[in-house]
Amino acid sequence: MAKLLLCFFAVISLLQCAGALPPYDYEGFALKGTRENASFFELPEHPLKFQSFYPQLAEVLHEASTGPCLVSLQAYEGNLTARRELTKYGGVGNYCYLQNDCILSSIYPSTQANMAAASVLLGLTPTILANFGPAIPEIALLSSRRPLLSLLLSMGAPATYPSRFLLFDNPVHLLRRPERPSILKISRMPLRFAIAISFFQYVLAIVAITNLITTSLDLGQKTVVSWRCSVSWLPLMWAMTPIVCHAPAVLSFEVYRRKVKSRRCSDKVEMEQDTNMLHSAKDSTEDPLPFHQTSDNTNARSRQPRSQPYLLRRAVRSEFTISANADTIPIAKESAAVHPGAWSIIFQDIASLFGILQVIFGTAVFSSLSYIGVEDATVLLLRYATSAFCCRLIMYLELEGMILVARDKEGKTSSNEN
Repeated sequence: MAKLLLCFFAVISLLQCAGALPPYDYEGFALKGTRENASFFELPEHPLKFQSFYPQLAEVLHEASTGPCLVSLQAYEGNLTARRELTKYGGVGNYCYLQNDCILSSIYPSTQANMAAASVLLGLTPTILANFGPAIPEIALLSSRRPLLSLLLSMGAPATYPSRFLLFDNPVHLLRRPERPSILKISRMPLRFAIAISFFQYVLAIVAITNLITTSLDLGQKTVVSWRCSVSWLPLMWAMTPIVCHAPAVLSFEVYRRKVKSRRCSDKVEMEQDTNMLHSAKDSTEDPLPFHQTSDNTNARSRQPRSQPYLLRRAVRSEFTISANADTIPIAKESAAVHPGAWSIIFQDIASLFGILQVIFGTAVFSSLSYIGVEDATVLLLRYATSAFCCRLIMYLELEGMILVARDKEGKTSSNEN
């Protein structure tokens, strides 16, 4: 008897030294009463959960998943024998949640505390990233010159920096801001260097998008959202929503630009009419030749619509030319006396609302993630921040270039008037 007790305590000691986890009480967590049971032949959603974990907690989570929770893991993966085994203890509401509850009940309290601390950091991640990425008015302003690059930047930055709701933030005001100290001095560049910079901008934006997608897919597969256990696409969905946030702002600025353009055209027509009236009065007394008719024909030819190939070439040239080398930004001056209008304000308010909702949605998703520790959460934040910083750097260079061109144009206009 003494030998038997000695062997028993020796086995217990060995199990404790090996870190063995206690068995899971399937019977205690089985469905009771009339609650609906999961379908016996229900197929799991792919990609499967609980197959891999982040490095910091991978060992203990794998031990729990393949140890005391092996039956529920096999049942979740669709093994009918394991599902029959679970029917001995009672009903199962959801095989994914059963495996999730089993792991969380089996791991050590220190591991649970590590995951809880990581969830706090992850919950702050969308708000932190919003301060790294381009703002809504900045993307709208860039879309007027380089729409493809602005689209890539809205896809590469995981979070949107929203404007204040119900407060119109005119993108043109970015061109009139007071001069401030900066590390990078932007100036007009030689053509070859400008082409290389433009090419590098697209490459950097694509790298940011690739990093964003791979990070989000990896996060969705290695973690579990507490309120949607079997779903893996929620982090990727959140990372792609900035496109929806920026679209109304781009539409808002496009409406505003057309309003400014129509105002500019009407002003030109009025000036031409005044000039023609002056020439008509002058010709009727002095000049026998119909000079005003010639002027009218010249003005009519200048107002003829451009051909499609010409417009396409101009759009392509503008797209692949960095803003510091742009010829002019006419809206910088002409928009000063034009009110944005109701539709521009409404569309930008919608964009601001979408930006706020995107941060809220990201907080709800990231703060609910399980099976990730503080170290891995920090690396994850840095990976997301890298994409956001790349997009912010490109946006900074373009915005400083547009400000440079607008100031040069304004300075030349002032000198000509004087």
